[in-house]
Formats: sequence, structure tokens, C-alpha cells
Amino acid sequence: MKDFIGSSLLGECASALTLDLATVQEGKFDCCPVIARTRENSTVIGRFTGAIGLPQIREFREALHSLTLEGMEKVILDFEAVSLSRTALGVLVAFAASIRGNDKRMYLYRVSREVRDLLGELDLVPFFYFLETEDDVLMALVV
Repeated sequence: MKDFIGSSLLGECASALTLDLATVQEGKFDCCPVIARTRENSTVIGRFTGAIGLPQIREFREALHSLTLEGMEKVILDFEAVSLSRTALGVLVAFAASIRGNDKRMYLYRVSREVRDLLGELDLVPFFYFLETEDDVLMALVV
């Protein structure tokens, strides 16, 4: 897990969020957590890649849980290169509910059209906070 503190947060976070295209092309599931600490709060960014279906559910659940172990106030999930099954979406909703229950905030960053459409079909879009750009991430880090 990478840990970034200080003024060059945007550059460090941006480089940490760069995708490993070989992993994406294989469709292999992966999670790369990055911790960003500011004076105001602490945030963990989990970069996920690959297809998350029934075979990956346990690993996905464990990866989400590991992001909360550091006592972070905010969790940002980078889903740019992710495909979610309905089962994985159920795990994500349960995770989001547990985050809210602990007075924390969770954001979805760079969600693919496929995942956003699935969320829309199930009327779950209002349940999540979405971040589209690096500027949105920066605002989430300091607000």
C-alpha cells in the first residue's frame, strides 16, 4: 500500500492510478490501494481492474474490507477498468452501507458506462457519490 503525504498529492495520486494495461486486457481482477493523507482527513483510494464476477467475489469483498482497516475517513474506488456482475454489485452496495454506517464517505471514480448503466437499471445511482475527473478527486480529498 502506497502512502502519500504533502503538497504533490495530485501528481502522486495520478501516477498511482495509472492502469496496468496488461492486467486490464487479461480481465484479471486486481486491487491496488493508495493512502492519501491531508491535514484535514485521510483517504484511501482503491484502484480496481478486471472483471468481478462470482469467482472473484471473495477476493473483491476482502479487498474492499482491507481498504477500511487503516481508519480512513473516505474511501475512493477507482473503477475505470472494471466490469461488475450483479453479485459484485450486491457486495459493493453492502460495503457502501457499512461505510455510511460508520460515518465515512465512499466515492466511485471513473465508473465505466457498463457499470453506471447497471446501477441505473437497479435504481442505485442516487446511492453513490461519483467522481469523474482528477479535480473531483482533489475536491473529495480536502472537503
